[in-house]
Amino acid sequence: MAEDQLKVTPEYLRTLRENDIDPMRELFSAEKSEFDQYYAGEEAKKPKFGNRALLPSAGVLSDEVAAVLTKVDEMFVKYEGDLLAISKGIADSELVFDDLENDAELTAEQLAWIFSSETGGNGGGNGGNGEGDGVTSSTDE
Repeated sequence: MAEDQLKVTPEYLRTLRENDIDPMRELFSAEKSEFDQYYAGEEAKKPKFGNRALLPSAGVLSDEVAAVLTKVDEMFVKYEGDLLAISKGIADSELVFDDLENDAELTAEQLAWIFSSETGGNGGGNGGNGEGDGVTSSTDE
């Protein structure tokens, strides 16, 4: 395998989720909670820097700060949701890997069939007797 390629294994997925994605998501959630503590709701995002009627620049500054706080809130919500979706997707992939590994168990009969099958050009699969009678069992499918 080339060095620039990545082999995806259940261990890699689990490590990625547990060591990278989930801690990052938890950090975003903590920061969002901290932000929400002071700026939850539309009124909290509109700080008052003075009387707009007496000092128009105070109104302009309040509007600019409100716009930035709204953007920050939207970013927190988006990134937290994205990281949650990534974490869930990785966890789902781990389950798929686990299911594939569980289904990969072979019975003794299947192993005997595999080892007794021809490996020649006719495709094998007939028990190695070369007669090609076409009889198969449900475990061969």
